[in-house]
Amino acid sequence: MSYKEIFVHLDSTERSDDRREIAMDLASRFSASLYGMFGECDPFLANLASQNIDDMFAETAGRAESLFKKRAAEAGIVAQWETSVSRRDSALTKAVAFGARHCDLAIVGQHDRNAKRSGVPADMVEQVVIHTGRPSLVVPCSGELEGIGRRIVVGWNAGREAVRAVHDALPFLQSAQEVTLVSVNPRQEDKGHGIVPGADMAKHLAAHGVKAGVESREIEGMSPMETLLSHGVEKGADLLVVGAHGHYGFPDLLRGSGTKHLLRHMTIPVLMSH
Repeated sequence: MSYKEIFVHLDSTERSDDRREIAMDLASRFSASLYGMFGECDPFLANLASQNIDDMFAETAGRAESLFKKRAAEAGIVAQWETSVSRRDSALTKAVAFGARHCDLAIVGQHDRNAKRSGVPADMVEQVVIHTGRPSLVVPCSGELEGIGRRIVVGWNAGREAVRAVHDALPFLQSAQEVTLVSVNPRQEDKGHGIVPGADMAKHLAAHGVKAGVESREIEGMSPMETLLSHGVEKGADLLVVGAHGHYGFPDLLRGSGTKHLLRHMTIPVLMSH
């Protein structure tokens, strides 16, 4: 298994150029083609400041397209481009989700709450994650990015979403230097056939050439997602793999809470699947 078509969403935020370069690097690493999309919507729709939506982003979208095509040509990467600007948040989210749905991996950016005049909906990434049926690599809006996928922490709870995330992350896992499955406050049903949570999945990964360690964390006073993020930082991880809207210690009615918390507070790249 490998990623053969990669989608990347670009916009006018400062981190957009970093996402482009990550996409270029991964396309080269996995011998994949690239589908780049500049996508924003009117951030002033309800205000007098609203203007022609095409004019609002014309210069930024043009620059993004030019640099994307230039870097793809330099790297010998087959690439296609689309610009999607719209009036409504829902229209942009639908366009990004549609593009991502037809690729093996979607690269999107954490919502930057401090970005001025951003035309990217705050919930767009979550909507893309849960509605595309594809894995999404979410790039944090701050912090250093010195490579992705060398040291990987997997949030493991033996649930459907976690299984899907592990499978979708296989190309990263197979090329990683270190992989650790981490269970937070594991329940009895998470332990499978042994007393060590994650041991069954580690055995399965070994069949795919992945040597994975397993760890359990019993915690109080921190949410499971806070624990996974903290553990990832402690281990020097450059990628966290989790299933979106999985239970991770949350009651069924709060299943989305962990995903929302992670998307808001993440400090390292996260690969999510649903």
